[in-house]
Amino acid sequence: MYRTFRNVVAGLALLLGLACGVMPSSAVAEPLYFAVEVWREGRLVAQPKLLGETGRTLRAERRRPGAPLADYRLVLMPRADGESFLLQLDLLLPEAKGHSELALLHGQQ
Repeated sequence: MYRTFRNVVAGLALLLGLACGVMPSSAVAEPLYFAVEVWREGRLVAQPKLLGETGRTLRAERRRPGAPLADYRLVLMPRADGESFLLQLDLLLPEAKGHSELALLHGQQ
């Protein structure tokens, strides 16, 4: 019985090894640099420069010491799509909020 159990475990390990070899590896996250400008009523209020990577949500917030609300909250969700990057962007200001989705090439402004 012990020998049969060992053979079953060895067979399952072999199948798992073959399945892992056949399955494509997950995409490698690509590092990204973001230089963002936040404008409010024609005035530049923030210029965060952020490092992130594809497939990971990036959050930035500026809050004055003791302030109950943030001056702004920025959420970036970058995703690789072939030669370009798909970017979802959410911005929250005290008086407004916005959402945008765009496709960018590497280095595009």
